[in-house]
Amino acid sequence: MHSEVIRSPSIPSRFAGHLNELKRRLGPNVAYGDGPKQTYTYSISRPISAFHLLAEGEYEQVRHKLKMNVARCYEPPLEDYSSLLEDSAFNPSQFYRGKKTVDRDTSLGFWCPLLPDKNPGSRSSSDSEYEAHVFLCPDRIINLAKSLEGNLNDIPKRSFEKAVFEAVALHEIGHHYMLANQPYHVVERLSRVEMDGIADSRISEGLANTFAYLMGGSHARMALCQIALNQGLSYRLFLFLKHADISTLLDCFSKPDNYAKAPWALGHVFGGKHNLNGFGIYVNGRFDGTAFDWSDKGGRIVAKDGIRTLTTMLDGCFIAPRIDLLVGRFPPNSLIVTNEIGNAPDYGQFPANIIVLPRERVDLRRIISARVEWKEVDQRVPLILADAGVDERWVTQFRPRYKEIEDDIAKMERQIHDSNY
Repeated sequence: MHSEVIRSPSIPSRFAGHLNELKRRLGPNVAYGDGPKQTYTYSISRPISAFHLLAEGEYEQVRHKLKMNVARCYEPPLEDYSSLLEDSAFNPSQFYRGKKTVDRDTSLGFWCPLLPDKNPGSRSSSDSEYEAHVFLCPDRIINLAKSLEGNLNDIPKRSFEKAVFEAVALHEIGHHYMLANQPYHVVERLSRVEMDGIADSRISEGLANTFAYLMGGSHARMALCQIALNQGLSYRLFLFLKHADISTLLDCFSKPDNYAKAPWALGHVFGGKHNLNGFGIYVNGRFDGTAFDWSDKGGRIVAKDGIRTLTTMLDGCFIAPRIDLLVGRFPPNSLIVTNEIGNAPDYGQFPANIIVLPRERVDLRRIISARVEWKEVDQRVPLILADAGVDERWVTQFRPRYKEIEDDIAKMERQIHDSNY
């Protein structure tokens, strides 16, 4: 990627070096797909003209001049997209009417289209050929990196800041890959609600992070997954999208005429999959789908034979003899207990809340099977954890709801007893 790097004098030169190294790896094509036999290519026709590395004060001035501090986008409920599958006469304006809007997060960086004869403080609604610019604030990214210390111990210290910077830069580059094939007036509609637009955070942030993950190295991917834990659900959709067939969605952005179909295409990718919304699931066999935290409430899964794919959960407990694929990273309050993890690409080493027990010492399949008499997952979890010899603090953490169920049962039995006299 041939792009100019413009650096404020106070910004350390190492950040320009990080960007130049990143640019050398990137080209107009991105490969995607789940597995070597399912690899596709998405291409863009327009490069990024310049990267701007700005000090705190300069960055804030430019952000205000370009009105990126007030940019808003829609954030529909996820189930609304799946409802579009039955709509043969889909109208994007009707779909977004009355939907919740949120501020775009441009606190660390942003992507912005500018006309070539304008300075970075000017915009235009002209549909002329435009230049794409990425603005980044390394001062704020350094602070972000400091806040993540202790949560990314699998990234060497010497590479830590670079990994976080690369994750943030790739996210903004991801916005470019989504929008680069569109003319100016379409870009404005896809970027801002204020421009009578159909700006959609689910699509824009989900795809930006998907592209970022696809283009990033292992350390940047880990950083991206860790950063996403403290962001909204839109930023974590890439954990699902990167393992799904997103061809239909990307087709909407490969040509200018297709962009309005993007919400319908996202529904097609989801396919009505909203099977874990804070509920407990017990599987007397294998959880053979993708467990995804659609609701931001987490969940609980106990699967006697295994879980195929488990993605980031903001809360909950997940117990199975084997997890084939662990996607993303998990906050400290989410617990995973298993005998085996097939692949966990977003970890270099497991933290204390991901417990892999030797099967010869603790056979989880046998322990789970022994608790079949307990009908509710919430009742099973603390008992299974105790049987597996997991630290008592975890047993205690997942006991309160179980204790509430016990109390409810006791209360009901007393009521029945009293009614007989």
